[in-house]
Amino acid sequence: MLELKDLENRIYSGKQCVGFDYILKDEKGKPQFEARFRPGAQDNEWCMTIVLDRTRDADSQVYSFDYIMPKSGLPIGLIAATGLKYFQLYLKEEIQTKSGYDFALGEILRGM
Repeated sequence: MLELKDLENRIYSGKQCVGFDYILKDEKGKPQFEARFRPGAQDNEWCMTIVLDRTRDADSQVYSFDYIMPKSGLPIGLIAATGLKYFQLYLKEEIQTKSGYDFALGEILRGM
């Protein structure tokens, strides 16, 4: 579970946290991506945005998730973990889809 110390750039309105970031780093401490969390329009709603840097062959990828927590006043570590879990589940779907593309291309290009 994520802890308060793992969350950066925390923004407060009084005692209530109204925004924070989580930066995933590799084993050498190099940032892999940054997830930005902000409250949504509805009660207990949070919006998470993740931008993956561009590569030589692909432009930046932006992922945005809006989700509603079951109640207010939950620890922000749990709010962050919930958003990141949605991202992880989406990545699994995306990997499966791209594996399907790879398989189809392999069939088309067989013998090359």
